[in-house]
Amino acid sequence: MFQGKAVFTHFMVGNANNYTQSDWETDIGLAQEAHIDAFALNIANDVGGITQAVQLAFYVASQKGFKLFFSFDYAGNGPWDKDDVITLCTSYCNNPAYYHTNGGPLLTTLMYLEQAGDKPYMMPASPWFYTNLPGYSKNWLWRRDETWYDRWVQIIYNQPDFVEIISRNDYGESHYIGPLYDKAMEAFTVGEGPFNYASGMPHNGWRAFLPYVIDLYKESTATITQEGVQGWWRRAAASFQEPADSDGQASQLQIEFAPSAILADKIFFSALLGSHADVSVTVGGTALNAAWSWTPDDGIGIYHGSADFGSATGDVVIAISRSGRTVAALSPGSAGSIGTQSCGDSISATPTLKISEQKCINGTGYQNFEGICDFAYRYGYCDHSACVCKAMGSPSATPSGVAPTGYPAAGLDASYAGVCAFDCEHGYCPPSACSYEESPLTTPTVSDFSPPACIAGSAIAGPNSALGGLCSYACNFGFCPYLVCHCDGQGALHETPAKIDGYSGKAADGVEDHGLCSFACERGYCPAPTCVNTTSTGSGSGGDSGSTGPGGIFFKDPGCVLFPDDCPAGQYRIVVCPLGATPGRCEWRGTGPLCDPTCQPGEVAIETSKHGSSSCLAGEQGLCCKSDTSASLVSSCSWTSDYTYGVG
Repeated sequence: MFQGKAVFTHFMVGNANNYTQSDWETDIGLAQEAHIDAFALNIANDVGGITQAVQLAFYVASQKGFKLFFSFDYAGNGPWDKDDVITLCTSYCNNPAYYHTNGGPLLTTLMYLEQAGDKPYMMPASPWFYTNLPGYSKNWLWRRDETWYDRWVQIIYNQPDFVEIISRNDYGESHYIGPLYDKAMEAFTVGEGPFNYASGMPHNGWRAFLPYVIDLYKESTATITQEGVQGWWRRAAASFQEPADSDGQASQLQIEFAPSAILADKIFFSALLGSHADVSVTVGGTALNAAWSWTPDDGIGIYHGSADFGSATGDVVIAISRSGRTVAALSPGSAGSIGTQSCGDSISATPTLKISEQKCINGTGYQNFEGICDFAYRYGYCDHSACVCKAMGSPSATPSGVAPTGYPAAGLDASYAGVCAFDCEHGYCPPSACSYEESPLTTPTVSDFSPPACIAGSAIAGPNSALGGLCSYACNFGFCPYLVCHCDGQGALHETPAKIDGYSGKAADGVEDHGLCSFACERGYCPAPTCVNTTSTGSGSGGDSGSTGPGGIFFKDPGCVLFPDDCPAGQYRIVVCPLGATPGRCEWRGTGPLCDPTCQPGEVAIETSKHGSSSCLAGEQGLCCKSDTSASLVSSCSWTSDYTYGVG
């Protein structure tokens, strides 16, 4: 039987190799105070030193009545061997401290998509994300300024099976909510961090309101016994960035931006209050324009807001006051300056309605869904498959239906159906999303809610011009580092060619390619001299119908019809195609005397001959290739400048 809702935190065991029994006791005790049910012990394959840490963790957990379970990391050092997983489970899954659900031990992994099936859903919650560890090929941030507040609203509304807070102690990714230990900072050494950006940055304040929100999620109600405030901010303006920093990560096939284009120069704060109160913020003694963005429906719960800090510098002070009296304050002396809190007097306040009695009363949606979701949520209509909840409470009275039922607008899909049916019936039927006329529904190939990817790109002019071919190739598949490439088109992510076993490459000395050569060479496209081919499979050789080598698939151009003026007799040029775009068969199309390079159905044109063959008095022949891959892949083939076989 399903055990019921629970909240876990992601715990990096590799950062606890030097933990003592006292350290485990402290960490577990703090987790219990926060109403956290278990640690998800992240363990990478074939990493030494974790055995003793795991043994000590289970010993302390069993003594303190706490739970643990394994989270197998398949991303760090590759997949776990099945026998190793069985061995670990045999050793620990029957331990009294091991977390069980649905009649068996809980085991999880990060790489889940293909195996998700109908398994319970574990929703993530993370306060923010920043990393700069070149040794792990990581240097990016994601804007998460208000995520800690937003995620708990969404968790309470969506009621997932499980929640996993990311993380307890992943200092290198900056989203830790646990205490700092100098002896647990190995990631900054191994990851070649430019400095230890976690040192002196306690995030204990992230835990301050967890007992309240976790109880709301699990029990549908919670009581506030002490009011408090928490705040978080960056210590520098968004314009103060390192040249290599980015928001988003090309290696994750995300569109990259300069941090200054994404980040907000604001101080963010939340307060747990039993009734309405005012907020004030000063920086260096200068008062800012601080205000609540969100307040609980009946005045009891978490308030959230922000204040622009502009060019102000100095110590930050956040104060909550009611009737002229300070009830909670955060200042530089409050154990740090990021994610900290200060509590006021003891009280007892419980929301009027249980969560089960509330509905979402404010929400939004992605792009074209924004307006229709906002209207629907205003009246308590909740379509969590299309919309995102921003606030819960007692909904406004739903207006009587004044119009016929609505449908998705022509050309749209079933994701719009529920919201359009409600909105149009109640008088709001925007033609960009909905219609009173029923039309055939489309079947999208990509989710309406997926962020766009880069699908075309070019090298930024100047010293990066040598990367033109690489940017054109890689940006087509979403890998488009913004410091050297310009994304020329956005859309649904193109299917990325699979890596080829044994294929590898790197940038030539002095070339700042930001990962382009590695991405392309691993997929068979490794243009010299920009990239150095480090493939270990040899160079291969050419052949009439094509052959493979480190650079790709090769096709001869007998007689050099493309370049008859500079092709020595008996020689040929070679068509070079990335192996991810291997054509099944290529032929020259177009017969004389007036050649027409029209490919047959199922073929894609790679190139045309500007000079014509011996049978062409005019016009051109076209090299047409049959392929199971998309036209954009096949069209990435090019001609070498060599007369004989070579790596393109």
